[in-house]
Amino acid sequence: MALKSVIINVVVDNIAFSAEFKNAWGLSLHVKLIYDDSIRELLFDVSGDFDVWHHNAQLLNINPSSIDAVVISHWHSDHAGALGKVLELIGKQVPVYSPAGLRRWVVSKYNVIECSEGAEVLPYVYTTGSAGYLIAEHAAAIKVHGKGIVLLVGCSHPGLPHLVRRAVEVASESKVYLVIGGFHIASGAEGREVAEYLRSLGVKYVAPLHCTGREARSSIRQVFNEYYIEAGAGKIIEV
Repeated sequence: MALKSVIINVVVDNIAFSAEFKNAWGLSLHVKLIYDDSIRELLFDVSGDFDVWHHNAQLLNINPSSIDAVVISHWHSDHAGALGKVLELIGKQVPVYSPAGLRRWVVSKYNVIECSEGAEVLPYVYTTGSAGYLIAEHAAAIKVHGKGIVLLVGCSHPGLPHLVRRAVEVASESKVYLVIGGFHIASGAEGREVAEYLRSLGVKYVAPLHCTGREARSSIRQVFNEYYIEAGAGKIIEV
């Protein structure tokens, strides 16, 4: 089995990419994984606003019952707050992958699998394992045949360069095709520093979302030029 391509739907973001989509502070990404013999679906974060999630998911023609697994990057409400209602909509028991260190009732209530170390959660889809001291967070690394890693990040509290290095190690793949999600930086200087470091690691495309400030985005765009992807709720990216 090979993972031939992925289709990423930005379900929730602070910014709506087009007028018919709603925006909310938070993040949720839906990924269709297209293998040579099957299709699987992954949900990365669920935002904190179920109504916005549901509205945008319908516009993107996402069938919740087709979702095979959920990855929660970290347990801030703008990334995990709508989990209960989204799982009800999925309508079946699916694994929920999370950073380690949760209270037991959360683990049992949501069928959570805690990921202290890197591991494969679906074929060619890996968690980086828990990182960070004050806020435990992990990212999802998707290894696309012939392209490299597509890295999904929630808020990058442990530092985006650190998560990229972890992804390369866990997925055993040196090429990073795309990094998408919240970069957790605000200033133009931070944006340039992070962008230049990502380029030094060989990252090809970036799509900053959520907690990436306007000045930081501007600097990142200047570094990546045509390899910068403008995104927001409703954006569809095919790899």
